[in-house]
Order: sequence, then structure tokens, then C-alpha cells
Amino acid sequence: FIIVMIALSVIDTFMTPIVSVLEDTPLGGELLFQYTLADIIEYLLTIVYFVSMTYFTGATLGKKLLKLKVISVKGDGKLKLFDVIYRETIGRYLSDVFGGIGYLTVAFTDEKKAIHDMLCDTRVVEVRRKQAVPVRTVAAPVETSNETPDMVPKMVEEPVAQSGSPVEEHVQAQWNRILNPQREENIPPCEEQNIEGDS
Repeated sequence: FIIVMIALSVIDTFMTPIVSVLEDTPLGGELLFQYTLADIIEYLLTIVYFVSMTYFTGATLGKKLLKLKVISVKGDGKLKLFDVIYRETIGRYLSDVFGGIGYLTVAFTDEKKAIHDMLCDTRVVEVRRKQAVPVRTVAAPVETSNETPDMVPKMVEEPVAQSGSPVEEHVQAQWNRILNPQREENIPPCEEQNIEGDS
């Protein structure tokens, strides 16, 4: 309420010249009972502040400073727009009647509810900081492969193919077998039956 009163006093400073201009018009003077145009505008701005802050964030600026939040006691705790409007208008009006006696019920109820909380099934709770829960990490199993990497260091230069002679093809086949012993195409036909034991 202190924050609201400061904001309203600033608004009232800007509204004063406007009201003085409208003094001799139908909008000047008392419009609704004893309330003037400035009173009605300030009241509407106050309602917009309380309804919007409570509905969208669950707390006004004052509640945020005190780490408090308004929740619904029905369902998942999410506030409904109609309940918030009812709470911040009619509910607060009834709590303010007789000098704010409706707020004193907070001291005498187990759930610390004011009159407007009882009417709208809401409750003001303390927002506690969530503690970080240590997470146990488990190393993922490493996938192994049966394939032998093709990483044989070359100790000598690879023979250069010249003419396509049978001797040259035999030398090239032996060379490929040394470099890549596990490849099926490099295993001679006579040794296909010993593929598993051949290294």
C-alpha cells in the first residue's frame, strides 16, 4: 500500500490541472456519490495494478519484497482471473470495512487467511528458495567395435604398380594384407575358413 500511495500521489499531481480545467463541466465535481473524476481514475488504476500483478505474477511489488505469493487452494494452485478480480475488488472492500478488521483474521486462522482469501479460496504463502539437489552422474557405457582401425604405420614405401603381371599383383595383394589384415577381400581364398583365427 505504501508503494501504491506513492504512485497515486504522483498521478494526483498530474491530475490536478486536468480536474481544475473540467471544474465547470459535467465531469467536474462529484460524479459518483462523493467521488470525483480523479478519485475514480485513481481507484481504477489501483484495481488494475492489484489484479494484473496478482494474476500474472502471483504477487504485488510489496509481496515480492517480502517473498510472498498468492496461490489458489483449489486444484493446481493456479489463480483464475475471475477469482483475482473478485479478491482484489469486493474481497478487499469487505476486508477494509470497519477499519480493516477483515485483515485481522490472519492472526486467528491456521492458514493465515484474510476475509478476501476466504471468499476467493486463495492463500498467501512464503516463497522459499529451492535448494540445488545434487545429481549423481553415471558414465555411459562405451560402445566397442570389433573392427580393427586402419592405422598400420607404413615402415616402407608402398610398391608402385608397373605392368599388370601376375607377380606384381601377388606383391600388391600381400602388401594389402599386411596393411589391412582384417578385411575380407585381403584374405586369400585358401584361408577363408580361418578368418577368426587369422591375425
